[in-house]
Amino acid sequence: MSESKLNAKGMVSAGSIVFLSQIGTTLCFLLSLILVLSNLEKSENGVFFFIQKGGELGMMLLVEAGMTNIIIRYIIRYRQRADAILSTLLRMRFVLWAAVSVLMMATTWVFAPSHIVAVAYLCGWYLFANRAAIVRFSFEAERRSHNNYAVVASAALLDAVLYLLLLYFWQADLTPTRVFQIQCLSAIPGFVLIAATSNLRQRFTAGFHPKIAALLYRSAIPVVLTMILIQLHDKIDVIALEYFWNTSELGIYGAAYRVNAPFILVLSTLIFALVPVIVYKQKMKHDNWNEFMFVALKGLMLAGTGIAIVGAIWHQLIIEVLSGGLYSDVPWQFIIMVFAAIPVLVVDFTKEMNIALGHQKRNYWLAWTLLIATTVCAVTLTPWLGSLGTTLSRLVSLSAASAASFYALHLLLTRQQHRKLLFRVTVAVVLSGGFTVFCIQVFEPIIATCIALPVFLGLVFATGSMSVAEIKEFVALVRR
Repeated sequence: MSESKLNAKGMVSAGSIVFLSQIGTTLCFLLSLILVLSNLEKSENGVFFFIQKGGELGMMLLVEAGMTNIIIRYIIRYRQRADAILSTLLRMRFVLWAAVSVLMMATTWVFAPSHIVAVAYLCGWYLFANRAAIVRFSFEAERRSHNNYAVVASAALLDAVLYLLLLYFWQADLTPTRVFQIQCLSAIPGFVLIAATSNLRQRFTAGFHPKIAALLYRSAIPVVLTMILIQLHDKIDVIALEYFWNTSELGIYGAAYRVNAPFILVLSTLIFALVPVIVYKQKMKHDNWNEFMFVALKGLMLAGTGIAIVGAIWHQLIIEVLSGGLYSDVPWQFIIMVFAAIPVLVVDFTKEMNIALGHQKRNYWLAWTLLIATTVCAVTLTPWLGSLGTTLSRLVSLSAASAASFYALHLLLTRQQHRKLLFRVTVAVVLSGGFTVFCIQVFEPIIATCIALPVFLGLVFATGSMSVAEIKEFVALVRR
């Protein structure tokens, strides 16, 4: 078997393992979300969400610093220096994690001393957790570079299962601090599993190499600049809502944000499965590689729209199941957030394609569009409409970034026909969303579903957005 076929087979096996792990993790996340939202008051959920986003801003910008994909690339390129790279990364990240943790706790002690224990547990979670991609990633990176995801995926699933079990046993005594404590504790066994099955001796004996550290930071600069803009976009809404309103409104927005997360997670898994296949075809000089990219983009947009339609129509049931009806009086925040998942997919797909094809600088357009649109909406909609305004701000800013994404993709799509079809797909998505909102206000959920979905499919075929053959091609791409 040729080397290219072996690489393709390894890539597909890795993708399958990651996908199955994500399904199990997402299921645990949904069940955990039910326990958190149904046991925390709106104001408590607001406090939890604000601390979580604040910690994310500090740790992801100053410690993770956009190096995750760069590390993998360097390990693959310089196999003989892998131990030195990972040893340097481990030391560098541990020191940075400790410094940022002290900074976060000192800031909390000055401005909100009652939450310092919660922040301490959050910092511990960033040390141990798989999703944080900080210190634990130093032990996972070599496996990831070899597409060896069995232990990594198992540890991630272990985190999610333990988190769910601890929440279940402590559900009668949940507070924001308790939830952060559970997060931290549930990540420790997975961390131990990853560390124990890694080459610990090499990690601690290979030493620290200043030249490697400098190289990593220089390589990360373009990614870091984009990350800074995206992180600011993601946090400005939260800061504005907390400043102009209160923690209850922030809790409503945080609930809608987290309820939407599992749906985005599942569809984002498709992005991470599709992008390597498309890039592989491009590297193999496949004549129609950009045709595959176009079909993948259309398929993601239409799959996201179909899920959003169902989620929006059945929003009351979702709110009832996930929060015990606590947020039933604010349905529009959840409906709007569900539809915001569609532009998220477009932006994420474009961002990953740009990185994979070496066009990272094009992501600046997306990041600046997100930041400017979010800032404008935050100072106009949020003071007036509270959490509803913040949710609208997210939809508007992501839609604006989708337009910038289409321009970035326009540079990769060689045919004029592709660009016209992108417009048709967008028309089908917008009209379907508008009609769904009408159905929600007029019909019962079961009737609205039976009307809205056929209309959506009719618009897809009427506008020529996607043919039956292209749907089959998209399914085949996902299977690969």
